[in-house]
Amino acid sequence: MAKFTLLVTANAFRESAATAEPPVRAAGGEVIYSERMGPLAAEELIPYLRRADAVIAATDPYNDSVLEACPRLRAVVRWGTGYDSVDVTACTRQGVAACNAPQFNVEAVADHVLGVMLALARRLPHQAAVMRNGGWEEVRGVEVFGKTLGIVGFGAIGKAVARRARGFNCRILAYDPMLSAETIAEHRGEATDLPTLFRAADFVSLNAALAPENRRMIGAELLREMKPTAYFINAARGPLVDEPALVRALSEGWIAGAAVDAYETEPLPPDHPLRHLPNCLATPHSAFNTVEAADATNRAVVEEVLSVLRGERPRFPLNPAVFDSPAYRGRTPLL
Repeated sequence: MAKFTLLVTANAFRESAATAEPPVRAAGGEVIYSERMGPLAAEELIPYLRRADAVIAATDPYNDSVLEACPRLRAVVRWGTGYDSVDVTACTRQGVAACNAPQFNVEAVADHVLGVMLALARRLPHQAAVMRNGGWEEVRGVEVFGKTLGIVGFGAIGKAVARRARGFNCRILAYDPMLSAETIAEHRGEATDLPTLFRAADFVSLNAALAPENRRMIGAELLREMKPTAYFINAARGPLVDEPALVRALSEGWIAGAAVDAYETEPLPPDHPLRHLPNCLATPHSAFNTVEAADATNRAVVEEVLSVLRGERPRFPLNPAVFDSPAYRGRTPLL
């Protein structure tokens, strides 16, 4: 009989099941997967979650009502960095450890940003479509070398993007209200405000974390500040951007193009205009998803789960206060 049950709603874990599951099973655990991988709505999630001692989670909702309905649950471990779908305060209130696996996808996301910068600049999707359709035309692009890159959110990923862009001799403008101008300068960036960044940049890369106060921080007002030759990239979180405003910016030529990897609603509806605009390079929230990043993240999230079930403090707790709370569900170890 299994010592514990681990629910997985994160598809990236399931795709690596052959290497991701053995440490769980070696510890005496049973792994179960939701029939449809996440994000799941609460009504889909709860029947699975009631059977679980821990969950390796997609961007499913973990809030008071969900956690109250699942008294067996001890740990919610987000696969990856972002945890905006996890109500950390509710987890503490309900005695559930909340964790994530930060930093393991930094290089993957930064690679993606540079990749789409080059693809937009040289119009690679259009060139590939021409060839697939049997055509032949000279497609003129622009150079990335020597251009100005504006980075919104100068955390680990923003800094990794900057490191790569410096290889293209780019000027780096950075906006991050959590960092001093001196700290940004240490990484060879120039601190500035958002309007100035959007006016000056040839490429804008959005790499900020999502918080209640910055939802839809990128809207029509900022997009109208951009040059008509400039490109916008979102490899962060969809709700940071006013999507209707971005659609207008692309449709009406306020900007030259965009690369979008994260959306307000995921999966993105089939009829959403961002899928079909010719100057939008839309990808299915995969910037993080490399073999190397997935392997490292899988190891980290499994260790977070096992740490909680052993009665230990995990490496990446989001709510460390829960371990001293009388409500904490993990006080008696399962392992």
